[in-house]
Amino acid sequence: MDMKLYLLDTPELLQLVAGWLAQKENHQWLDFGNGRQIVTPALLKIMVQRETHFLRAFTSDRHDIPIGIVGLNSVDRTFKTAMFWGAVGEKSFRNRGYSTLASSKFLTFAFRDLGLHAINTWAVDHNQSLRIIERLGFRFIGRQRQCHYIDGRPCDRLMFDLLASEHRELEDDRRHWTEGSHREANREQRQAQPG
Repeated sequence: MDMKLYLLDTPELLQLVAGWLAQKENHQWLDFGNGRQIVTPALLKIMVQRETHFLRAFTSDRHDIPIGIVGLNSVDRTFKTAMFWGAVGEKSFRNRGYSTLASSKFLTFAFRDLGLHAINTWAVDHNQSLRIIERLGFRFIGRQRQCHYIDGRPCDRLMFDLLASEHRELEDDRRHWTEGSHREANREQRQAQPG
């Protein structure tokens, strides 16, 4: 069975995804504008209806039950850009490669079907999602210093981008993914920092 990407088109799915995003372990890493970190089912429904957002729930490769969400915010058809984000909702599926595979499949959709040219993303420094961003081929482009607060502590956001010409959809090769790519990206980040 293949992993699937589902539209958020039922009240039950909107409620499920909103529940995931309401969990502190997920929302502390997110920002939906003006410091909004938690989204309600009603707000998700509005987001799904706007052309500036594209959201999909994803499944594992074993069953059709949604386990996480991937999304694009700030989709701009004129400049062919968007901001990528995602979260795993079902804890038992974390750190098993499903987010990476779903993200790769979703990015293929964004570049091929939506006609986007450049997608950017960010992650809070020291967030484990940096490994996913690196596996997807995003390039480090900068650091926003002390602009994200977790438990009252200021954190940096690391900024990345990916061009359509650089994207390659990943095969399910989770067994061979290593920390090596993470160490390599950290070295690139340190080299790009002034001082």
